[in-house]
Amino acid sequence: MRLSILLVLIFTANTIILSQVKIEDRLFGMVPGKKITKQFSENDTIPKVFYPNQNSSNKALISIDGQMVGSNSSAIIEAENIESLSVEKKVMNFQGREYEGHIIIKTKKNYTPKIISLEQLISKYTDLDDGQYICELDYKIINGEIKDVFVDEKYIMKIDVSQLNNLKAHKDLYFVSVLTRNAYNLEKANTIIIRGTEKSKIGL
Repeated sequence: MRLSILLVLIFTANTIILSQVKIEDRLFGMVPGKKITKQFSENDTIPKVFYPNQNSSNKALISIDGQMVGSNSSAIIEAENIESLSVEKKVMNFQGREYEGHIIIKTKKNYTPKIISLEQLISKYTDLDDGQYICELDYKIINGEIKDVFVDEKYIMKIDVSQLNNLKAHKDLYFVSVLTRNAYNLEKANTIIIRGTEKSKIGL
């Protein structure tokens, strides 16, 4: 089975680290060239609680084939379609915002990505209006403006829309889950469970 690779872009105040991480390994924080202790163990008896820092100012401007897509690292391109990655460590200004670096992604000549914002994607494929929904991308809640989160439309596998019926204050609120065609999502989508144990493959 072909393994898709998840592109991870990590930008800190002093260093930009670019890594390609296998989908199986990313769950354990295993990055090639770095030894990282696993955060979780099967012997754990209590849950760990995390509060991600949403206000980090150490962000780089990302461009894909010359198209600026802001600083959100959810601008997902399948790794096998990437020709090169390069980094410019300098202050950049784009749409009135300052960025501490520039990550440049170039795709292969035989591939043309279809970059689209999540807002445009949801508007194109559903009948939902802005403000009617909460959105997640590959099981990660988007805490911010979805117009600033970009994906490759060709890499999107599925869009699930569910109405949240138990919220009295927001009767018309929906939950939108967007999934890419990474190895984990494809494996899960192509597997059904029979009698709780047996598994068989199905088509998308």
